[in-house]
Amino acid sequence: MEENKNVQAVQPEKPKLCSYSELFQFLHGSDRWLLLIGFIAGIAGGLSMPAFVFFFGKLTDSFSPEEGGAETLNQITRLSKIYLIIGAIIWVLSFIFFSFWGIIAEKVGYEFKYRYLRAILQQEAAWYDEKDPLELPTKISNECAKIQAASGEKLIMIFNSMSQSLGGFVIAFTIGWKYSFAALGIFPLLGC
Repeated sequence: MEENKNVQAVQPEKPKLCSYSELFQFLHGSDRWLLLIGFIAGIAGGLSMPAFVFFFGKLTDSFSPEEGGAETLNQITRLSKIYLIIGAIIWVLSFIFFSFWGIIAEKVGYEFKYRYLRAILQQEAAWYDEKDPLELPTKISNECAKIQAASGEKLIMIFNSMSQSLGGFVIAFTIGWKYSFAALGIFPLLGC
């Protein structure tokens, strides 16, 4: 019984975290251009959504019974064209940032798979005795899928959402700062 008291629980090692500079270290010159263009398109796509909402508000405000029919129709036509142009811009920017970051994620994932497999093949024969050979392909696939998700759509969606939020705050405080401050004070309560 005394032996059981002296046994301490072995805690598993925490995996070493990887920074984004280490994640993208294998990218080449043209890949870095894809990364930059995709990043700019993601930020611009996020900023264009608040503009989309702003012009939608203008469009709904134009349905006023006080103004004449022809003037209202001209205003609705003009705002609808702007609305259509902004929608097309958002579509193009979304295509660019999703496709470019998808390409980057695939290249990063391929490079990590290649290097992972090369490192496994260079191991001593005794190393394979300790490892389950059926586990290695699954582990490579799972780890590289996580790397692809972290270096692709998840990362650009963070930047896109941040720029969308900041653009929304800028438009809100520009149009009606008093209402925006009141809504900002109540906003944390909505999360509860």
